[in-house]
Amino acid sequence: MTQKSRGKQTSAPPKLRAHNLKPLVPIFCLTFVWVVMEILIDPRGNFPLNDDWWYARTVRILLTEHKLAFPYAVAMTLVAQVLWGALFSVPFGFSFHALRLSTLVLGLIGILATYGLLREARASRKTAFIGAVVIATNPIYTDLSNTFMTDVPFFAFALLSIYLYARGLRTGSRTEIATGTVIACIATLTRQVGIMLPMAFAVACIVKNGFRLRMIALALVPVILILGILFGYQKWLTASHNMPLYYGIQKESIPYLFHSGGWQITVAVADFAKKASAYLGLFLLPWLLLTLPWKSEGESAKKYLLGWIPSIAFFLLLMGNLAYSHDWMPLKTERGNILMDFRLGPVPLFDVWLLQIPYIENAPKWIWQIVTLAGVAGAALLFRHVLVSLSHVFRRTKAEAFSPRWLTVLLLATCVLYAMPVLLISKTGYFDRYFLPLMPLMMPLALLTGSVKTSRVSMVLALVILAVFAGFSVAGTHDYFAWNRARWKAYLNLIQVDKIPSRKVNGGYECNGWFSYQEREDWQEFIDDTYVITLGPVGGYQVIRQYPVRSWLPYGQEEILVLRRIE
Repeated sequence: MTQKSRGKQTSAPPKLRAHNLKPLVPIFCLTFVWVVMEILIDPRGNFPLNDDWWYARTVRILLTEHKLAFPYAVAMTLVAQVLWGALFSVPFGFSFHALRLSTLVLGLIGILATYGLLREARASRKTAFIGAVVIATNPIYTDLSNTFMTDVPFFAFALLSIYLYARGLRTGSRTEIATGTVIACIATLTRQVGIMLPMAFAVACIVKNGFRLRMIALALVPVILILGILFGYQKWLTASHNMPLYYGIQKESIPYLFHSGGWQITVAVADFAKKASAYLGLFLLPWLLLTLPWKSEGESAKKYLLGWIPSIAFFLLLMGNLAYSHDWMPLKTERGNILMDFRLGPVPLFDVWLLQIPYIENAPKWIWQIVTLAGVAGAALLFRHVLVSLSHVFRRTKAEAFSPRWLTVLLLATCVLYAMPVLLISKTGYFDRYFLPLMPLMMPLALLTGSVKTSRVSMVLALVILAVFAGFSVAGTHDYFAWNRARWKAYLNLIQVDKIPSRKVNGGYECNGWFSYQEREDWQEFIDDTYVITLGPVGGYQVIRQYPVRSWLPYGQEEILVLRRIE
C-alpha cells in the first residue's frame, strides 16, 4: 500500500463520524429547546403542585422509613413513578426540586420518543422534529412536566414502549419487543391503563404475521406477563394492607354509566368525542397543517373532492354544536383541569376555589371563539386522516408503501384501548390532561398517504402557531410558579415565622394537604379558616399582608393576599 493510499484511507473515518452524528442533531436540538423553555419558566420552589403532594408523600416515606405506604386517595398503581422519583432524591435527599427534575427528564424522553415514532412512520427528520416540538410546546404537557403528577411519566413510558414495539415489529428484533414489554410493565405500574400497550402490540403482531401458532404465542406472552404483574401487585397491596381506599375507584363509575340507560351512554360518548376532537384538533393543528392531504398522482379531481365531504360534514356538525351551546375553548372548565383560560394549572385557593369569586382574569370571548374555530378545523383534518387510516387497515392501498398496515393497527388499537377507560368514566368526570397520550399516536396517521405535501404557506402558518403555543406554554407555566412561590412564602411565614398552627390556616389545597393532612377522607374539614390566602379580598376578612406577583400572561402585577377573619 502506497503512502498516498494510506493518506486517503485515514481521511475516511472523520467523514464517517460526521455522517453518523447527523441523526443525533434533531435530538440535540430538541433537548436544547426543552432546556431553554425551562430556563424561561424558572420552575424554582420546594413545594407541591396540584395533586402531586399525594405521590410525594409516598416517596418521602420510602426514603425515610424504607417502606411503601400510599395515601387513601391514590387511585393508580403509582409504584414505578415513586421509585423513579426516589432515585432522583437519593443524591441530595427528598425535595420537590428532585421530584420535578425526575418528571422533566421523562418529559424530554416523551418528546424524543415522539420523534422516534414519527421516524418509524417514515417522516423526514425535519418533519419528525417539528412533530416532537408540537408535544414539547403543548401547554398541558409543559405544565405537567414541571410537577410530579403521573400524566407525563405515563406518557413517556407508554410512548417509549409503543416506539420499541414498532421497531421490533419492523425489524423482527425480539430484544426490542422484550424491551418494549419491560417499559410497558413500568407504564402499567404507573397507571393501570398501561395494560393496553401489550394488547395493542398483540393485535398488530397478528395482523403483521398472521394466525400462526408461533406468532400468536409471541403476541400473547407480553399481555399475559403484564396482566400477571398487575394482578400480583394488587395481591401484594391487599396482603400487605397497603391497598389505598381509592385504588381503581374509576371502575365504580362503569356500572353507573351502563345503568343510566342507552341515551345517557350515547350522550356521554358524544360529549367525550366532541371535547377530544376539539382539543386534539387544536393541539395538533401545526402538525396537521404540515401534513395536508393533497391530490395524489393518478387521482381524479372528483374523487379527491369527494374525499373531503365527510370532513366538511364533521366540521359543520362539530362547529354547529359548539356554537349552538356557546361552548368555546377551553371546553373543560371544571376545577382540576390544566388549561384554564389565561392561566395554566388549577388555582385551589379559598376565594377562587371554594367561594368561586371570579378573581381570575379571562381572555376576551372572541379570542376563544377563534381558537375554537381553529380547533374544529384541525379536528376535521384529523377526522380525514382517521378515515384514510381505517380504509388502509381494511383494504390494501397505495399507502402501504408509506406506512405498513400493522403500524396503523398498532396506533389505532392503542388509541381505542386507551380511550375506552376514559370514555367509561366520562359520565362522572375526566380531565383535559387525559387527551395527552392520544396526540403522538394520532400524528403518524397523517403520513399514511403519499399525497401529503408541505407548502411554504402551511409551513409558515404551522411555525407561527407553534411559536404562539410555545409562548403561551412558557408564560402560563412561569406564572403558575410565580404565584405559587408567593403563596407558599405567605403560608410558610404564617406557620413557621408567626407560629400559627397549620390547622388554622387555609393556604389552599396543596398547602393544607402537605401540612395538615390526616389519613381520613374528611381531613379538610378540620382546617379552621381563621387565616386564608387568596387572590383578592373576601367579605368578613381583613388584609394583613400582601405579596406581589409579576405575571407574564397578561403582563402586569398581581398580589397574593393573607387575610384574617374579623372576630
